[in-house]
Amino acid sequence: MKTTITNGIEFGFRFYTCVLFCIYGVGKVVQFGGAGHYPADKINPDMSGQDIMWLFFGYSLTYPLIIGAFQVVGGILLLFERTKLLGILILLPVVSNIIIMDIIYSVNFGALLYAISLLGALFFVMYWERKKVVEVMLVIIKKTKNFTSKEKWIHIAIGMLFSLLLFILVRILGDMLLP
Repeated sequence: MKTTITNGIEFGFRFYTCVLFCIYGVGKVVQFGGAGHYPADKINPDMSGQDIMWLFFGYSLTYPLIIGAFQVVGGILLLFERTKLLGILILLPVVSNIIIMDIIYSVNFGALLYAISLLGALFFVMYWERKKVVEVMLVIIKKTKNFTSKEKWIHIAIGMLFSLLLFILVRILGDMLLP
């Protein structure tokens, strides 16, 4: 049962997450505003994993801006009752990717802790809204029609044939368009 205190705590998690994601998202412009000034020939064996990751992100401003936009939009969506689950849907893959990169590239441990706290806050809000999450999942996985075994194999065969034709078409177009 939701109470005023637990609703306040849940909003606190959402507000905390929104503020940090907005700071990190907008910060991408400042952090990588001079993107393109990290030529690939700067890589050397003495670089740390974090240095290599920053080199990658600093190569172009576009990628950090896209990530930053997802962070800001997802964070803002968290603030509103009607859009908080959409915000979580946007932010879960973003923060999961941040955590994976922080671990793999040995990024500052404090940054990893912030990312884990953001993930925990998102999971807390999801847990708090578990009835809605379950309802949505049931709609997504709801069985709409019973197919016979023969129909299933026909669908699989058609799908595989279509996939193969699409692959061949993309390959041919790629070969034609590339110099």
